[in-house]
Amino acid sequence: MRRITALCTFSFLLAACGGSGATTSDTIVNGEDLAATLAPAPVDSAAPDVIATSDTVANGEPAAPVDPGSATAPAPATSESTGGTCTASMTGGATANFSGGGGMFAVNSAHWFSAEELQKAKDDFGFDTPALVLNCQGQNGELVTLSKSDVTTFPYAPGEVVFQTSEISASLDDGVGTYVKPAAPVTVTLTAFDDTKIAGSASFDALNVLNADGTLTRVELTFDFTNPNL
Repeated sequence: MRRITALCTFSFLLAACGGSGATTSDTIVNGEDLAATLAPAPVDSAAPDVIATSDTVANGEPAAPVDPGSATAPAPATSESTGGTCTASMTGGATANFSGGGGMFAVNSAHWFSAEELQKAKDDFGFDTPALVLNCQGQNGELVTLSKSDVTTFPYAPGEVVFQTSEISASLDDGVGTYVKPAAPVTVTLTAFDDTKIAGSASFDALNVLNADGTLTRVELTFDFTNPNL
């Protein structure tokens, strides 16, 4: 169930990024009514009123503070719990430094699904699952994206992979003010790629396609993501 859900989520992401696929505003994939699914649960008028404050609990007794070292305290976020991490910097024509976490919307690959799952995705959404889609996304609309479609030529192992200028981009402000593409094909170095993770780095000079003044932006990217389908 997790892998099927993951593949559907991944396919939805691909469609949102430009892939084809039918969607509607009123239904969800399994045919259930979206409005009914999202509607709030009815209020039970017979249920007792509960007043919550930051200082008391429902029975009026003082709420005990949470001990940061206790078992009930939330664990700090780690790279493992977020699915990995990435970092990116942009210097020159555009300037930024940011980092992002992993998960389904950060990375996925056709190599992480069975042939049956890939065929189901193609039947459901009308296009082949790409070899790799990777997004390093910051907190303020920053984004570096790698996308490689051809599964047959993409190595499922550490090594160097050449990405064409159409397969890499970087942007700031959700792409409104700054959207850059490489000035030439980019070699991406993969230090790990197996059933559990993908890691690597890339560096390239890019031109702002929204303002063709010839100014170059240097983009540096590192990533270490775990397989979000596991």
